Amino acid sequence: QTGSARGDAATPSAAEQTPGTPAQTPGAQAPQLQEEAGMTPEIVEQLSQKATALTAERKRRGKSVPEGLAKAKEIEEYTTVGSHVGLHSVSQPGILCMDICRHPAPPSRIVTGGNDKNAVVFNLDASQVVSILKGHQKRVSCVAYHPADSLAFTGSHDATVRV
Repeated sequence: QTGSARGDAATPSAAEQTPGTPAQTPGAQAPQLQEEAGMTPEIVEQLSQKATALTAERKRRGKSVPEGLAKAKEIEEYTTVGSHVGLHSVSQPGILCMDICRHPAPPSRIVTGGNDKNAVVFNLDASQVVSILKGHQKRVSCVAYHPADSLAFTGSHDATVRV
């Protein structure tokens, strides 16, 4: 910006003005900006109605149990077929996820992921640990068997997936 040696307020040169804005001369008033209208009352009403409808749907959906899930009564009737302690570290206990190998039928292996940063492959028929899969830097939060091959996938909070 430029100004006089006396320290008057600077006025922009022609090169410094924003395109499309008229040049102002000293002492002239700035043009008045008109405020644009925001949302019309009709739009606000439509948004309010839609928000109410969506909220009602969310509340309804949250109260019903999805089809195919076991009911509380059915779960109470389950019996323990086996208990295998020590699959994961006792210093950081907790199994966070599990998957069952569905081939060959009947399932004979499971894989579990835990707080101890490991995944454990367990043979149900022999009641033995087949393999401890190490390598994650944080807890294993997701495990899955490949549907056709003998592969297990593990996902962790360290943002990695291992095969």
